[in-house]
Parts: sequence; C-alpha cells; structure tokens
Amino acid sequence: MIDAPYMGLPAATIHGVASSVIEVITIENKTTFHSEAKRRQDDAVLLIYTAGMPSPAWRAMYGRLLASLPPTTPINHWGDVDEGGFRIASTIAAVARAAGFALQPYCMTPEDVPLEMRVKASARTLERIHHFACAAGWSELGQAMRQGEFVAEQEALERE
Repeated sequence: MIDAPYMGLPAATIHGVASSVIEVITIENKTTFHSEAKRRQDDAVLLIYTAGMPSPAWRAMYGRLLASLPPTTPINHWGDVDEGGFRIASTIAAVARAAGFALQPYCMTPEDVPLEMRVKASARTLERIHHFACAAGWSELGQAMRQGEFVAEQEALERE
C-alpha cells in the first residue's frame, strides 16, 4: 500500500486535466501538502504543491492546467499567513486571472488562525501583507490581516 496518496510530475509534462475535478488547491508548504493529501485522498480535489514561490515552469504548467478546467471550478490557495505567503498568493492569483479564474484564500483568514499560533507583526509587514493580498484580489482579507496585527506559519494551521 502506498503511504503517499499522490504523485509528482515534471511541470513540463502537464498539459491539462483529463479527469473530473471539483476543486483545485495550491499549497505552499510541503508538510501541509502531505497532510492535506492524506486527509483529502478520497475527494475529487486536485492538490498542487507550490514549493514556496512558484517557478516560471510551474506557473506555465498551472496556466495550462487551469485552461483545461470548467470555468466554474473553485480555485483556492493555502499559504503562510505572512508577507511571503501573500506574495506567493499574489503571483499565483495573476496566473489564475489570466486563465479566467479568481483565486480564493483557503485557511488563510484571521478566523482560521488560533490565538496561540499568532505572532505579532510589525506595521511594515502588515502593510506588505495588505499590498500582496490586494494584488491577489483579496482586499478584505488584507484589511483583516492589517487589523489582526499578526502572522502565522502554515504548519500551525493544519486541519484534521
């Protein structure tokens, strides 16, 4: 029996999705990707590991993949709730927009972060988070993060 309910493919080999997918979720962190893959292994969900900031080859693959999906497919992203996570989200959102989709945050709102996992953020960091959240099309979330005044690593937000 395989312990990992997924496979890895070189980005250049992926031209689209041929099966039925009810949702796409990009995931920034490897640990979270592994746990979410196990948790959602029986769902018709396509999970894609970004390995941090997606490379140009990854972004090209993602654009091809999205172009092959029905326009009503939910497209989500789960990243760190910090400046880097929102910067990555804004990059992925630009690819999604070019393919006709609106990327949505997944487990990235202040309500998703337990109080004990929050780390106080500087005003500059909060402004950068707001900037990248707005670039992703998430202005309300950017404002909520500015008001929340914290950051959190994605591993702290894993679901059961």
